[in-house]
Amino acid sequence: MRDGPFFRSVERTGAFVAAVVGVRMNRPLAAPLGVVVIVVALLFIASGCSVQDSGTQGDHAPRHDSLTAAVADAMSLEDPLARAARLATALQGFDEESLGEVHEARIVVEKGIDGSQTVELALLIDWWARYDPEGAFTWLLKSRRQGNPVIMTALVQSWATRAPIFASRAIEVLSARPQDSSQIIRALVQGWNASGAPGVEEYLIALKSDVSRQIALTGLAIEKVQRDGVEETFRWAEALSGDASGDFKQLAFRRVAGAVAGVDPIRAAAWAESQRGGQWGVGLARMVTQKWSEQDGQSAMEWLRGLPDPGSADVARAFEEGYRTWLNTDREAARAWLFEQELDSSLDPVVAIHARSTAREDPEAAIPWAARINDEVRRNETLEKVAQAWIHRDPDAARVWLEKGELSDLAVQRVYASRERAKERAKAKGAKRAARKRAGAGK
Repeated sequence: MRDGPFFRSVERTGAFVAAVVGVRMNRPLAAPLGVVVIVVALLFIASGCSVQDSGTQGDHAPRHDSLTAAVADAMSLEDPLARAARLATALQGFDEESLGEVHEARIVVEKGIDGSQTVELALLIDWWARYDPEGAFTWLLKSRRQGNPVIMTALVQSWATRAPIFASRAIEVLSARPQDSSQIIRALVQGWNASGAPGVEEYLIALKSDVSRQIALTGLAIEKVQRDGVEETFRWAEALSGDASGDFKQLAFRRVAGAVAGVDPIRAAAWAESQRGGQWGVGLARMVTQKWSEQDGQSAMEWLRGLPDPGSADVARAFEEGYRTWLNTDREAARAWLFEQELDSSLDPVVAIHARSTAREDPEAAIPWAARINDEVRRNETLEKVAQAWIHRDPDAARVWLEKGELSDLAVQRVYASRERAKERAKAKGAKRAARKRAGAGK
């Protein structure tokens, strides 16, 4: 049951976490450190504890009657973890009665330690938007910070938890970069879902951008699993109208399967199996297997092998994406599992991925694996990909193999053409580097 001060505090500050983890930051702070800062701040907010600082920065965070004084105290700390944690804790002690100080407090943040303002300002904006979202939004529109995705997502999600319709209209006038707009929409949708207000599905259906819809729906599915639980999320997806424009319900089913698989792959697999043969079951096995393979690739592969139609196109795609994920996660374990299998046509996608992966290291060793693929089309496509990798790595040896006639004349032409394109790209890059060097020398 998601109740109590811890979960309520986590939900109230979800905008801040989504802002930093999901969006590229416009400042020098490295992303991993930024995430750590966020997590530390979030945990202090969630627990309601005072901040204990190490070293010479004091033992306890002092209490202040003034918002501005509290912000100034936090900004005086040099350690970014301690600074964000202290500010996050201090803000919990103020409510709408302190709104009159918000601009003065903002100035204190913006004049703070160089390079520190984005995380701290996002915290302050999140607090501001809880009590005066319109005021925070009006400031952002006029501010040079409008293009900062961390601050925009923090504001939008916080506002959406209180007034999602107004927040959805407001973001239409934000000057977000194209690469950031999808994350801002995702923050809106997650805040909307947290508000409990109706209409979030209709908003997603009406989105013009398919990419934004998919990103936002992924966030919504994860949010629902975390807030409402697995079974309630399944019921939500199954209750969606199948008459909506486009393939919204199909997309929702896939995103839910992936979200549940991230926390409980066994239940996700069972749900995917229950939907097989149904209108919305296509693609669920792939979503489950991709997430499951991040945790336990062998179990994911064995689940696919046990399905009643392991040779179907749908399961073939799941094998392909799942094994690729497993290779990226634990290459040695993935290869060891494959070496122990009795190969049949259902494993053709796995063998193809293995051959292409091996070709990056040893193209000659990849050829026998590609040759073991049962399906002729997939086998020839894989051999061609291996040959392309080989001719880039060792042109002379690759030419000797190509002359054996294992590939069609047209495929051989494509292999040689790929080599020429690579040489042209390398030449163009070299010319650009030389031009930049000459330009730098002339200054």
